[in-house]
Amino acid sequence: TTVGYGIAALYGRAVTNVIENALHAMPGAGTLSIDLGASASGDSVVIAISDTGVGMDPEALARIFEPYFSTKATGTGLGLTIAKRNVELNGGTVGVSSQKGAGTTVTITLPLRSGEAGADQR
Repeated sequence: TTVGYGIAALYGRAVTNVIENALHAMPGAGTLSIDLGASASGDSVVIAISDTGVGMDPEALARIFEPYFSTKATGTGLGLTIAKRNVELNGGTVGVSSQKGAGTTVTITLPLRSGEAGADQR
């Protein structure tokens, strides 16, 4: 299975953005969990990034992928927007569940492509 270098970099940046958000959501202390597995069909990798941070209310959760929306005082509101776009442009999905006071889980599903033509195999 191959993934082009450019696509891998986009996926890496998406995961990094989610992890950075999770760390900011846990002021002081908390637990960050990253679970990696395969989809039930076996054609995708599933990455679940969970934190025990402040969580989000339904109103904030409904807006998290809007450009320039941020719950952080210093946030640009572009990290999750760009992460979602990069993942979806390459056939993946991003899902989020959250509960105020209990934390957030972001699930990124990335398709596996076998021997894709033109894939950079570095």
